[in-house]
Amino acid sequence: MTLSTEKLASRGLGLLIAYTALSGVIRATVKPFWCDEVITMAMVRLPTMGAIRAAIEHGADSHPPPFYALERLAGRLPLDELIAFRLPSILAFCCVVLCVFFFIRRWRSGVCALICAALPLTSFLFAYYAVEARGYSLMAGFVALAMVSYQRAEKTVWCIVMALSLAAAEASHYYAIFGVIPFALAESAFLLKARRVRFGVWLAMLCAAVPLVIFWPLLKSYKNYYGSHFTGHLSLDVAMKAYGWLFQLPPGLGVGLAVTGIAAVLIYGLLIHRESFVDSLKEVPIQEHVLVLGFLILPIAMYFAIKVVHGGFGPRYLLLTTLGFPLAASYVVPTLNRRQLALFSILLVATLGIQEVTLWRFARSSWAQKFAPAEDFERLADAAGHNDLPLVASDPIDALQLAYYASPKASSRLVFVADAPAAVVYAGSDTADKCLLALRPYLKPPVYEFADFAANHPEFLVYSDGKTWDWWPVRLLHDGYALDVVAMDRQSRERKIYLVTRKR
Repeated sequence: MTLSTEKLASRGLGLLIAYTALSGVIRATVKPFWCDEVITMAMVRLPTMGAIRAAIEHGADSHPPPFYALERLAGRLPLDELIAFRLPSILAFCCVVLCVFFFIRRWRSGVCALICAALPLTSFLFAYYAVEARGYSLMAGFVALAMVSYQRAEKTVWCIVMALSLAAAEASHYYAIFGVIPFALAESAFLLKARRVRFGVWLAMLCAAVPLVIFWPLLKSYKNYYGSHFTGHLSLDVAMKAYGWLFQLPPGLGVGLAVTGIAAVLIYGLLIHRESFVDSLKEVPIQEHVLVLGFLILPIAMYFAIKVVHGGFGPRYLLLTTLGFPLAASYVVPTLNRRQLALFSILLVATLGIQEVTLWRFARSSWAQKFAPAEDFERLADAAGHNDLPLVASDPIDALQLAYYASPKASSRLVFVADAPAAVVYAGSDTADKCLLALRPYLKPPVYEFADFAANHPEFLVYSDGKTWDWWPVRLLHDGYALDVVAMDRQSRERKIYLVTRKR
């Protein structure tokens, strides 16, 4: 591999990082805060960290306090709030790309490392969570940094960086603790082969548990508050389908890619255990093969671990698996001939191109429409009339976003109602209802227990969008209320407003 090619790969990495950051900023400006981010906004705008801790203790949100401290700092930047509060996530994803490149570059060519470093841009982590004011991208960024540090763990300074990275990941999201599994498997393999204990590495892994221990009372109170009906069904099927979800693929194809990646690591790494595929004469250490394998099997490992601790489970909690795919690709790319490598690169560029063209078209249309997320809702509310009646938002997921962006006039009519036992019956989970009740002191629209609300309001309006959590119309009909449509969105007939009357 010529020097000019390596320089070209380094420059390509710079362009890739620059575009990743630019794309993140652009997407942040055209994407309104959604439900979970609105909760983040409610938390970080509390007066003190003590107030935030008290809110967490009562079930208002689930992230560790350091995450909100970082978001409070980001919110002070002289930037639009859509960019400022998402900037930590944007930079964290840039760190993912950078760390994947340097991890692979240690044993492979710069071209191989660059191609593999571009793969995370096709993932759901980039498409969605890299521009979200939550802790998922931060968790992935810090674990990626720990991954690079582990590769260089023979030096004490890198053990320190690894310890700080894993602790920071855990301080960003509690489920980062499961990101230690690949490192523990890898270091166990090193121990078996080298017959030597690297105390610095094991201490670094233990550091990941420090935030968990410190904030365990908050996590325990959160778990006790939401109980056994927490959103997220624990099943092996969900874990397997997550492979496809991570890269926006059908479940079967995602599992196929995972199996291919695992086979590549086993065949080229562990079974043959030969030297690097390109020009390096050094042998790739066995612990690095196991580390890659650990990330690939992480959904299965997390399924069994969460089954033991009775935690919540869902695809977004498995985002760290994203790191395993580009690392596994580094076992396959060097085996391709020039024609195959060119075809693979063309397919990758085409996939990214289609994805990004869609993004830029969406950005252009959003700017043209002057970015008004609650405009359609307000128009529907005006058409419904009955301005003297409260307007109940049936779906809390969308309604929190509407409440955040609605004008003072529309927001003054909006109310939330909660009925946790009924939510279990009609939606299978009471998480959203309990969350609304926990957020009651921090939300602008008032939140009522439905029994209290119904006793004082024999007649009211209900805004329905027909989505997953929109179960109130069905429940009200079941309870004998009369529902009459008084306004309907012409573009989306699922969105409508009902006049609800209690029958005598």
